[in-house]
Amino acid sequence: MSLGQIYLVDDDESIRASLFNALVQLGYNVDCFEDAKSFFNQPPSRSPAVILLDMRLPDSSGVAVQATLKQMKCETPIVFMSGSAESTEIITAMRQGAFDFLIKPFSIEQLLGVLNQALDKDARQQELIARYDRLGKAFNGLTPREKQICREMLDGKTNKQIAEQSGTVASTIKLHRSRVLDKMGAQSLADLMEMFKGTKKNAFD
Repeated sequence: MSLGQIYLVDDDESIRASLFNALVQLGYNVDCFEDAKSFFNQPPSRSPAVILLDMRLPDSSGVAVQATLKQMKCETPIVFMSGSAESTEIITAMRQGAFDFLIKPFSIEQLLGVLNQALDKDARQQELIARYDRLGKAFNGLTPREKQICREMLDGKTNKQIAEQSGTVASTIKLHRSRVLDKMGAQSLADLMEMFKGTKKNAFD
């Protein structure tokens, strides 16, 4: 089983070969690219993954590649590499969300420490995206009335309070609540609230 996907972008053939051999032997999947054009012909599609990106490429800068990935809504963590980067470039890269910056030459131990942290971050990020996707699909499977009651439930309102607000009876609200829990795959109100924990109110409207 792979330890993770590495997208290695560096114009130095010897560095690509050295890192490729070392990382593959350790159990990572590695795709190599010599410039920005070849990389964007096969943008990141696997996860968890990390983009190991040289700051200076023949046809672009690492910061420009990072900016393009951001426009593409690509959230894959980026670890920059450079032997001669200016401090302004490093600051720009970090401000734009780079995970880390390695100064060449670096040891394999340094590289692995950063890569594994970045892969762990990407795995958690992808898990969160998948959870939100499942939650959104379940919520959108509710009827308009059930969606409204679900929101009221998440606000902590009782059957009686919801009934009074909507001009109906508590027994009807109780039935709707049961259907909401069933469709959302929740065992209880506490379970439902835990599912929506961390989401913005009306996030799935």
